Amino acid sequence: MVDVRDAPILEFDPDPTALVEPGRVVEAGPDRAERAVLCFFSQVIDRLKLEGAPLLFELEAAHGIHPVYGFEVDGEQIAVFHPGVGAALAGGFFEESMAHGCRCRWSMRSRRGCWRSAWTRRGAAAASST
Repeated sequence: MVDVRDAPILEFDPDPTALVEPGRVVEAGPDRAERAVLCFFSQVIDRLKLEGAPLLFELEAAHGIHPVYGFEVDGEQIAVFHPGVGAALAGGFFEESMAHGCRCRWSMRSRRGCWRSAWTRRGAAAASST
C-alpha cells in the first residue's frame, strides 16, 4: 500500500485556487458560452466558420491559433473548438476555455461518439456535471 507521505501528489489541498489560474490572465468576453463542445472533426469547425458562426475567442498554442466558434440552441450559446492533439494541449485549452466563461458542461466528440452526453439537440451534445 502506498503511504501518502511518500507521494505528495496524493495529498488533499483544500485551497480552491490553483497555482496556475487561467482566470487571472484571461477575461471572459461578452459572448461567453457556458456550454462547450471539444470537437476533433476539423470539418465541423470549418463548416461553422463558412456558415458565419461568430468567433467567440481564440486559443493560442505554439503551433497556431484555434478559433472558438459559437452557435445557438434554444437561445443558449454553445462554444465549439478543436482541443488539439495530446492531453497537455487539450487540458490547457480546457482550462483556458473555462476562464473565458465555459462552465462544467462539456462534450468531447470523436469518431467513437460522445463521452458523458447529457443532452443532444440538433447534432450538438454537451455533458453536464450537475
